[in-house]
Amino acid sequence: MKRMQLLPVAIASLTLLALKSADIADELPATPPPPSAPRTAAFPVPHEKTLTNGLRVIVVERPALPLISVKLLIRDGAEIDPPGKAGLANITASLLTKGTKTRTEPQIAEAVEQLGASLESGAEWDDSYLRLTVLSTQAETALDILSDVLRHPTFKDEELERLRAQFQDDMQVEFGNPANLVKYATAKVTFGNTNYGHPALGTPLSLGRIKRKDVLDLYAARYQPQNVVLVISGDITAEKGFEIINRIFGDWNGTKELGKISGGIAANYNYKPRTVVIDMPTAGQSAIMLGKPGITRTSKEFFEGTVANAVLGTGYSSRLNEEIRIKRGLSYGAESALDARRDTGPFITFAQTMNEATGTVVTLMKQQVETLSGDLVGDAELSTRKATLSGEFARQLETNEGFAAEAGKLALNGIPLDSINSYIGSIQAVTSRQVQSFATLHFQPDQMSVIVVGNTALFQKALQDQLKGAEIIESAALDFETPALQRKPTPKK
Repeated sequence: MKRMQLLPVAIASLTLLALKSADIADELPATPPPPSAPRTAAFPVPHEKTLTNGLRVIVVERPALPLISVKLLIRDGAEIDPPGKAGLANITASLLTKGTKTRTEPQIAEAVEQLGASLESGAEWDDSYLRLTVLSTQAETALDILSDVLRHPTFKDEELERLRAQFQDDMQVEFGNPANLVKYATAKVTFGNTNYGHPALGTPLSLGRIKRKDVLDLYAARYQPQNVVLVISGDITAEKGFEIINRIFGDWNGTKELGKISGGIAANYNYKPRTVVIDMPTAGQSAIMLGKPGITRTSKEFFEGTVANAVLGTGYSSRLNEEIRIKRGLSYGAESALDARRDTGPFITFAQTMNEATGTVVTLMKQQVETLSGDLVGDAELSTRKATLSGEFARQLETNEGFAAEAGKLALNGIPLDSINSYIGSIQAVTSRQVQSFATLHFQPDQMSVIVVGNTALFQKALQDQLKGAEIIESAALDFETPALQRKPTPKK
């Protein structure tokens, strides 16, 4: 009974709060205040040294906190997965921490835990990695463990089978999500059977084909000291860092030449835009992606492209989000990405919306992509997007892990490490005219493939208008190992 007596009071309080919030909202400016003037930033300059065995070592002195983060990078990732065996690079890297000649997986986990450290491994598109964070006072002990898992993995059959089953379960769950399906389909449409045209983590079928010999062959061919970059960032001097790494890794002798592997086809895919609709009757929303090949990380237009993409779809106040979410409430968020990789990466736009709004969102995406090559971006909008990029970059470098990741990325792409201190200046130097020029050359909506995953029964009009002539594929018939994206029908007996 007492709770019932309190209910009117609670309702009254909530009503007053709502009224007060409405009053505050009325007092807020219609547009956010402009960003402050750009500030310069001075980041530590990395020190580097190459050991006699070819291993490149980078040390970033950051003594503020008694921690170090280590990013050890093998210069090959998912882009070298052999045809039909997508996920091999990630499986190989993930197995590193599953047992060595002297430690079982539980013993590795226990040793890391006793140090209060974290140790992870895996693969991205252009690299495979080991990532370590530990107190600087425990650096040598932790690096000894890292060296052990890198240099002496056993790749036992039982560990491979356990990891395979885990990843296959994960993929089955992912394939039930329209947002994941549209991502994988876009990669295949954009890059075909080339290096970036498969799911980096693999598919249930491709993972099933990977044998222990495949793992051993990839490891023997690419896990060599001359193919490794090791970055330490944190409370350690360059002199001490080089001394520790030389002691622990200096006797690691690789082969004279890196072995060859049967990786994916070279990225010479003859891209042509397509419209692909994957019918998923159980989809509560449609996932929409427009995509095409973009640029490489070493492109001379990298900064122009980064700013152009920020105007289009990075952050809450970007054009895509403004038009699709804020003005029309058709999505919880719309975005774009210019994923500049070692080879030409993808440029994409993405949103999820109610199935019935699919056609409208496709149209809005194309319109916003096209606007960038039309009128020049205004000074206020351009300065706001630059501020977003500069702030994100500075926040990333606030942590040892973020700094190690950025330094490693530069090293893998052959970019001078001191460019860390010129990044913000390069962003600020981009002009509206350069954004327009970049968009005109690279952001052509008529050259972007349209890929949709959703319940087609709920957007039939869009199939006649915005998605006219689309290749319609049943989700149950999807096959990410062929550019056609669908299995061939089984011949009738």
